Amino acid sequence: MVTKNPCHVAGDVRIFEAVYQDALSHLCDVIVFPRYGPRPHSDEMAGSDLDGDEYTVIFDKELFFENNEQAMFFPKSKPVEYDTPPTTDDMIDFFLKYLNQDSIGRMSNAHLIIEICDDIARKCAVAVDFPKTGVQAKPLISHEQCEVIPDYMQNIIKPSYRSKRLLGELYRKAKKVEDISEMVQATKFTDYCDPQLYDENLFYEQPKLIQKSLLLRDEYYSRIQQLLDEYGISDEASVISGHSLTIKRITDMEKDDYSFYHSDKIVELRYSRIFAYFRREFFKEFGEESDFVTVDSSGKRGMRWNMALITKAKAWYAVTYASSFRSSSEFRSFPWIVWDILSIVKRQIASILMLKSPPPLINPLANYLTRVIETFCYYRHTALNKFVNEMSLGPMRLEGFVRYSQRYGSKVEMLCFVIDNWLRTEGIYERSALRRVHAVILFLQFTVGILHGKQTSDELMNKHPIYFEKLDYLPDNPETVELAYSSGEILFAFLRYLASRQFAYANSIRFRLGGMMQGMKSASIFTRPEQWSALYIATEFDALRITQNNDIDNDNHSNGGIAKYAWDFGESDFPVIVSGELCCHKDLNLQRINAALKKWSGVNEIMSRTTEHEQLLITCTGSVLARQRLHRILLMEPERLFDAVQTDTMPKEARDDFL
Repeated sequence: MVTKNPCHVAGDVRIFEAVYQDALSHLCDVIVFPRYGPRPHSDEMAGSDLDGDEYTVIFDKELFFENNEQAMFFPKSKPVEYDTPPTTDDMIDFFLKYLNQDSIGRMSNAHLIIEICDDIARKCAVAVDFPKTGVQAKPLISHEQCEVIPDYMQNIIKPSYRSKRLLGELYRKAKKVEDISEMVQATKFTDYCDPQLYDENLFYEQPKLIQKSLLLRDEYYSRIQQLLDEYGISDEASVISGHSLTIKRITDMEKDDYSFYHSDKIVELRYSRIFAYFRREFFKEFGEESDFVTVDSSGKRGMRWNMALITKAKAWYAVTYASSFRSSSEFRSFPWIVWDILSIVKRQIASILMLKSPPPLINPLANYLTRVIETFCYYRHTALNKFVNEMSLGPMRLEGFVRYSQRYGSKVEMLCFVIDNWLRTEGIYERSALRRVHAVILFLQFTVGILHGKQTSDELMNKHPIYFEKLDYLPDNPETVELAYSSGEILFAFLRYLASRQFAYANSIRFRLGGMMQGMKSASIFTRPEQWSALYIATEFDALRITQNNDIDNDNHSNGGIAKYAWDFGESDFPVIVSGELCCHKDLNLQRINAALKKWSGVNEIMSRTTEHEQLLITCTGSVLARQRLHRILLMEPERLFDAVQTDTMPKEARDDFL
């Protein structure tokens, strides 16, 4: 099954039967279309004329259509012929026509939104050939444009609505992950300097090399900074990776442009030239880079090296990462221009270490998390002791907790205490049917391998080892044994389990493990996902301040609670545009609506202003989850939102499990 990109109508997708020809047996990964027939197959696919078009080829029969739809007829535009060579004025006029016409990206977006779209598909076919034919596509007329855009298109010019289709669901799931990942701030590894690459002796033994490296580093920094300033890019990583959210574009419609020359591509090309220039500068004194490149029989590229190359690469690393020579900028990419030389250094050292002894398996995040857990519990020992007493004595006694504490010592108590603090601080107990006893049982079930949801035995073994013995197998007076896993490893694995799709979509959760129901007054089984969904989407594990340093605020010691921190606080990247109807209701003023929005979403502030098109631009400040709630609420139909405000009824869109 083959189609040309972009595909606009069902007839653009063609199913072909491949035939074998001896004369073409030397070709591989190639489609050869026939020369004869009623209509070229390429032309059947959006009028393609094989002039550099991109195709999608699908071999999986499960994805095939049942049959070929009728191919649409696309009129062919002939280039305008001139009797004389084009002048500068002609080229300027052509360029202005190109700017004035609707871009192919804008037409393709309209094609996705409008239900009856055959005419738009024809206009797209003409527009995509405009650079070579000079024939303009007819502009989009009123009924081919939409005033309200589905949310997955991320339009910042027109109001959006919540798309109920698959694209909308996929977009909102991906956006949740993106928002959370962007919360990650600078960690203690920001100033990390690899001891295997950093050689302090170079500053004393090779002063001239260090001086030359500093000059090249500063020149590199200057060029990178110029690139950031010209295009309004926020950080170096966006340039290196080729993905920037803050790039300054020539026009607002440019991001819908499918052509080659747009701002993202220009930035990529400019950085590739900077990269190539400094790569040449590195090899200049040794000859050409090609003199050091090797290719083995399998075609794998390698690098021939000597100590002079290694020393120079380490000098570039030293002037970038040494604290005494670090510049005011936060740039760190300079030495990685010669990444292959630095990787040789790492491989050489690794091979030496392997000969001496195999390296131990180390999980830095788990080790760090273990230290944080211990510090957290140390400063809250009074609250920890109170928690243990409540779980071991009186009406809240949980037999399983008591016996596992006796068997495995304080690790069990600290882990259960931390999990309880986390859920209480995140408000999970308030927003769901979960209670402390449920959380403790859920954790202990996890440690003995009782997982909820559809998980195969292979998945269980590969993802989560068995940490504790089963309750029924414990002796009556067990001796205390040392766990093979650290508390950080166990907690990290438990969080992964809670964040899994299997847990989120479990049919039910039964809180039973041996005799652990003793003294339990809460529900022993959950049958509705909303009873535990708040636990699945509790994404802000700042209870241990994992992304921050280890300092503990004394203000929080007394109550054993965990305060909110400023790292999860920000403002909207882009304003949400909503219809002006929001401020034109006869019985509701904007102030009352804003108060309800703040209450339901949990944002700190809401700012709004009216545009010349009588629309509202709304931005906010607050935590990531609060901003996500507000965005979902603002995508509601105005009538439903008005009813919710008038009746003071929180809409379902304000729930964190709502997609």
